[in-house]
Amino acid sequence: MGQPIRRTQADRHVHASPVLSVCRDTCDGSKHAVFEAKRVETDTRIDVVGSYELPDDRTGEMKKHEVKWPHVYVRVHGEFVQDLEFADRCIEAWDSLLDAEGLKPGDALRFRIG
Repeated sequence: MGQPIRRTQADRHVHASPVLSVCRDTCDGSKHAVFEAKRVETDTRIDVVGSYELPDDRTGEMKKHEVKWPHVYVRVHGEFVQDLEFADRCIEAWDSLLDAEGLKPGDALRFRIG
């Protein structure tokens, strides 16, 4: 069985991981209700994930409607990463620390975001 992870060890791990450093800055910003744009760069994009047609109420003509999904992208180490992938990368980064300490990250987190 692994030993508990010390705060200083976790802090070093976060500092060494670009994705966890951005995650830390995001969490700190939301915790204090102040988001410092210079620390975490984000972008919001709307992805079209599908479409469908319905008759127009007035004319009865078929009208195409797009299904849109908004995503937040976070800049990590020079690239914009989609929100779900960012979350998965954060989990993987924590898993690597847990695994190194013999704490079986697969048992601790049995799901993936994306």
